[in-house]
Amino acid sequence: MEYTEKVRKRLEHWMEHNDKHVEEYKKVAEELRGAGHIDAAEHILKLAEYTAKMNEELKKALSTL
Repeated sequence: MEYTEKVRKRLEHWMEHNDKHVEEYKKVAEELRGAGHIDAAEHILKLAEYTAKMNEELKKALSTL
Protein backbone atom coordinates (compact mmCIF):
# COMPACT_ATOMS: atom_id res chain seq x y z
CA MET A 1 0.00 0.00 0.00
CA GLU A 2 1.44 3.36 -0.96
CA TYR A 3 1.99 6.07 1.63
CA THR A 4 -0.91 8.28 0.50
CA GLU A 5 -3.35 5.38 0.77
CA LYS A 6 -2.08 4.64 4.27
CA VAL A 7 -2.70 8.25 5.24
CA ARG A 8 -6.21 8.12 3.76
CA LYS A 9 -7.00 5.04 5.81
CA ARG A 10 -5.62 6.68 8.94
CA LEU A 11 -7.67 9.85 8.40
CA GLU A 12 -10.82 7.79 7.83
CA HIS A 13 -10.11 5.82 10.99
CA TRP A 14 -9.60 9.00 13.01
CA MET A 15 -12.89 10.42 11.72
CA GLU A 16 -14.79 7.26 12.64
CA HIS A 17 -13.12 7.24 16.04
CA ASN A 18 -13.98 10.90 16.61
CA ASP A 19 -17.60 10.29 15.61
CA LYS A 20 -17.84 7.64 18.31
CA HIS A 21 -16.39 10.07 20.83
CA VAL A 22 -18.90 12.76 19.84
CA GLU A 23 -21.80 10.39 20.45
CA GLU A 24 -20.37 9.32 23.81
CA TYR A 25 -19.76 12.94 24.86
CA LYS A 26 -23.36 13.81 24.03
CA LYS A 27 -24.62 10.84 26.02
CA VAL A 28 -22.52 11.77 29.05
CA ALA A 29 -23.62 15.41 28.78
CA GLU A 30 -27.25 14.31 28.76
CA GLU A 31 -26.67 12.16 31.83
CA LEU A 32 -24.86 15.00 33.61
CA ARG A 33 -27.68 17.37 32.78
CA GLY A 34 -30.18 14.89 34.16
CA ALA A 35 -28.13 14.67 37.36
CA GLY A 36 -28.23 18.45 37.71
CA HIS A 37 -24.65 19.11 36.61
CA ILE A 38 -25.57 21.70 33.98
CA ASP A 39 -22.20 23.45 33.81
CA ALA A 40 -20.29 20.19 33.43
CA ALA A 41 -22.75 19.08 30.74
CA GLU A 42 -22.16 22.31 28.81
CA HIS A 43 -18.39 21.79 28.90
CA ILE A 44 -18.76 18.25 27.60
CA LEU A 45 -21.07 19.47 24.82
CA LYS A 46 -18.38 22.01 23.86
CA LEU A 47 -15.93 19.14 23.64
CA ALA A 48 -18.33 17.35 21.29
CA GLU A 49 -18.46 20.48 19.10
CA TYR A 50 -14.66 20.76 19.03
CA THR A 51 -14.31 17.11 18.10
CA ALA A 52 -16.82 17.54 15.27
CA LYS A 53 -14.80 20.54 14.04
CA MET A 54 -11.67 18.38 14.12
CA ASN A 55 -13.44 15.99 11.78
CA GLU A 56 -14.23 18.85 9.41
CA GLU A 57 -10.52 19.54 9.13
CA LEU A 58 -9.72 15.85 8.68
CA LYS A 59 -12.30 15.71 5.87
CA LYS A 60 -10.69 18.71 4.22
CA ALA A 61 -7.29 17.07 4.48
CA LEU A 62 -8.69 13.85 3.04
CA SER A 63 -10.26 15.70 0.12
CA THR A 64 -6.87 17.11 -0.86
CA LEU A 65 -5.19 13.72 -1.16
